[in-house]
Amino acid sequence: MEQVLDAKELIEAMDMYWEAVSSDASKEGYLERAEERLLRCIEKNPYVGEPHVLLIKVYLGKKRFAEAERGLLLLLQWGSPWDMMSWEGRLLALEFFS
Repeated sequence: MEQVLDAKELIEAMDMYWEAVSSDASKEGYLERAEERLLRCIEKNPYVGEPHVLLIKVYLGKKRFAEAERGLLLLLQWGSPWDMMSWEGRLLALEFFS
């Protein structure tokens, strides 16, 4: 099923993503805020892989392995990155930084 996303939704998704990646990870409640923003980002635009990758990292940090696994399976099904880093490289980076 093809869907054309509204420009306003895309901007809101980008803003939610940016809030998640630019917030201070040392502050109390960081993982909860990041999870909320990434879920909202994915809701607005589910077709970009990076928010899914970061959400996997949040789930791993919260020891919610079943949810992280679902995200990993989705990424493996897609099989292509949206930027220059391969999925394999991303998964290795997740392993390294977790």
